[in-house]
Amino acid sequence: SLSSTFSSNAKLSGHILDLLLDHFTKHYYEDDEDLLPPLKLSSCMARNESSDTYIKREPLSDLLNCLQLCTKQSIEWEEKGVEQVSHLERLKKILRSISRRLSTCDLDDFELDKSGDYLMTTSVGSKNHLTAALLLEIYEVALDYTFSIEGISDASCNLLLDLFVKHQSVLDVLTEKGGSAGKKNLMRRRLLSSSTTLLFLKSLF
Repeated sequence: SLSSTFSSNAKLSGHILDLLLDHFTKHYYEDDEDLLPPLKLSSCMARNESSDTYIKREPLSDLLNCLQLCTKQSIEWEEKGVEQVSHLERLKKILRSISRRLSTCDLDDFELDKSGDYLMTTSVGSKNHLTAALLLEIYEVALDYTFSIEGISDASCNLLLDLFVKHQSVLDVLTEKGGSAGKKNLMRRRLLSSSTTLLFLKSLF
């Protein structure tokens, strides 16, 4: 993966980060701090004409997770004096902004509704389901970033709690409305590790 290549090749890190950031900011990031939502999830979906359902075209959560892993590695390198990575402060600012804005988003900011159709067998349902599942993974990345990089403070704990509440609201909708097939797919897609969850809960309580 690019994050593994990044971690094992400090000299190439700047080029890899340039590539990732350019793709991310050009297609999926809303850089106006006052706008919600901060990410363009609709750009990640495509309609499958043969089945009249939607498919995920871009694994945005994987890209975002890769960016935050690169951020962790870059911070570690700088602390050890190994390598000073360009764009690190910009990347931290972007990830911080995404986390902050996600903590204030509601489902309708992503054109989702608790009472909507989330079944993978229908056109509208598949789009809603994939959008919500992607959003769930993105919240997990934001939780991981805030916990592991922003550190523990009153502000970060409040942000973690807000993100966790939003994450749970999306999870509740998918669990309740996604159907049996959707639930199986949901479990396979989860990014947040049990160890990270445990550390997060311990930090709050």
